Amino acid sequence: MPVIAGSIVSLLFAALLAWYFARPLRTLRQALAAVTVNAAHALGLGESHGALEPGRQADLVVWDVPGHAQIPYWVGANLARIVVKGGRVAHARE
Repeated sequence: MPVIAGSIVSLLFAALLAWYFARPLRTLRQALAAVTVNAAHALGLGESHGALEPGRQADLVVWDVPGHAQIPYWVGANLARIVVKGGRVAHARE
């Protein structure tokens, strides 16, 4: 599963870069939205991807941190506890 883990680290890194360099993004929550729901809309997938809502594609990662505010302290770490792709568990760490 190295592709999945690499994608997760890349997503985390992209969120942190967006948060650090994009001045309008003042909070980590805004940066995470930029690389999830906003990115889905930019790719024309906003109706089916990018958010956890009924009827959308269930692709998500459960990160092993106490809360989203802890994410910047773990750049480069594989924090993925569970990866769900298409509504099915694709990776689970014990």
